[in-house]
Amino acid sequence: MARIAREIMAPGEQLTERQVNERLLSYTDDVVLLRRYMVDFGIVERTPTGSSYSLVE
Repeated sequence: MARIAREIMAPGEQLTERQVNERLLSYTDDVVLLRRYMVDFGIVERTPTGSSYSLVE
């Protein structure tokens, strides 16, 4: 999951949920599950409002 996160996001880059989903489509059809696991495992962080995602530094 960490490798995929680094492939779809650059350090310091902020992506909307839609952008993350679009980029994850090349890895899985269940982008929601993969995105959620990335957040749950501390690889990607989400703003409290859920409006953007970024790599955990």
